[in-house]
Amino acid sequence: MAVAQCSKPRSIRSILSDIVLPENVWFGFLRFGQECNAAGSHSFSDALCCIENITYRNQSIIYTKNFCKVFERGIEVISNVKSGDKEKLRKLTPHDSDALQILHDYFLEKGHDEVWHGFVDIIVGSHEGIVPESSIATTPNIDTATCTSDEELGTPSKKMKYEEDEPSLDSPGGKSIDEVQLSTSGAEDQAVAETVVFSFIQRAWNPQLKNHLIPNIVIDSRHFRILMYDSENDYLLCSMLLPIFEEDGYSLSLTSILVLWMVLHYRNFCSGIENPESLCEVRSNFREIVGEKLSIYSAALKVCEAKFNVSGKSTFPSNDMFIYIKPL
Repeated sequence: MAVAQCSKPRSIRSILSDIVLPENVWFGFLRFGQECNAAGSHSFSDALCCIENITYRNQSIIYTKNFCKVFERGIEVISNVKSGDKEKLRKLTPHDSDALQILHDYFLEKGHDEVWHGFVDIIVGSHEGIVPESSIATTPNIDTATCTSDEELGTPSKKMKYEEDEPSLDSPGGKSIDEVQLSTSGAEDQAVAETVVFSFIQRAWNPQLKNHLIPNIVIDSRHFRILMYDSENDYLLCSMLLPIFEEDGYSLSLTSILVLWMVLHYRNFCSGIENPESLCEVRSNFREIVGEKLSIYSAALKVCEAKFNVSGKSTFPSNDMFIYIKPL
């Protein structure tokens, strides 16, 4: 009687060799406008940022930073694994190994190509593989991609799906929200406000971090962006629009999965911006906007929960703008 042979699971090195690195993914620098209401008492949903793209000499050329530079250490870890060099592999930290195991487990759950198969819904917790000084509050179904300090928030246990006009979300704790009206006109402002606040919280709670460039994910049914704010050096970054799926509309983009994996493990993989003191021309001007209220942002903020932000209006840099760029 013939015995079915089980195929040997692929190694993480083999899996990574098939994924295109995000070398063509860029961040643009954003600046707050004078009408920004961050100095007043406003909820995230009422935030007004008046953000604009920072351009080179007031031309249509935007200042940019490559994703692989911002997450240089993450790219280094991936390169070391792909090389198979035992000396380089010995340099991996326990946190690196834990994060790689999460990525490996995700791809192993794809199934078998000859029967029902496909990638399971995205399940990657930002707290996984990162053990902070105190305990971690695990939130299985939380609808936020903003990462906070000791209580690292996870991603939703299910991939978010939105209808065009009536987005439906699950609230933290599993309570159903039948309908969430998040206007596209305010979605970006809310996302920026949350990103800034959580960066200040992270800096206050974890001053020992090598950098305080803290991410937030803005997502809709087909695309996502990465927002990052450095509360120490006042830089606000916004990535180009990235696809969730490949061009066929069904397969998840492997490069995008890799981007999200590194972003969710930013405490391991984000290298920040080198020589930040020399880049005054691309600061966001947040400190000047809030004035004396900066002391509140720096020392008196409290943690709250935020929903996944739905990308809407076109204040963020369009992908066409990344054709004419000035890399920093």
